[in-house]
Amino acid sequence: MNRIPAFALLAILSALPLSGQTSQSDSQTLQQILVELRSMHNDVRLSSTTPILLAEYQVQQGFVARATQRRDDLRSKLTEIKSKMSEVDTQIAKTEEEALTTSDHNQKQNLTDMAENLKSLALAPMKKQELDTTNDLQDAETALAKEQNTLTGIKDQLDNIVKKLQPAVN
Repeated sequence: MNRIPAFALLAILSALPLSGQTSQSDSQTLQQILVELRSMHNDVRLSSTTPILLAEYQVQQGFVARATQRRDDLRSKLTEIKSKMSEVDTQIAKTEEEALTTSDHNQKQNLTDMAENLKSLALAPMKKQELDTTNDLQDAETALAKEQNTLTGIKDQLDNIVKKLQPAVN
């Protein structure tokens, strides 16, 4: 980037006669050259780091996308489970209501048994599945937040590099 002007400046300065200069001006010139070399070194270091960070940023975006998809899938699954539980609750309530309104003792016993079976064989497993899915969803949301924080950190590093590589405004 700035190598050629710096080397040209170094060549010109080394060709100038040293007898007419004071040691203080030599020292200032050497300091200026050193500052320019350090600046060039920093520019090279930053420009070699940038592609690595960009690749890391793209990979991290994939991690965030997968974590987001997992969270969304678990949300959908939980909504579906709750919907099915609501249907079973409605069916249980309807069966219990029928058991209360019937006068036939055998039919009343059958309806009561059916309601109990729905509670134990259908609703209980759904409640466990709901709890498991809720826990999985919380884990997925935590993982997503972690991946997003990592992505933000990489983006901040890239933003810093862009600021450092922009020319200073005088």
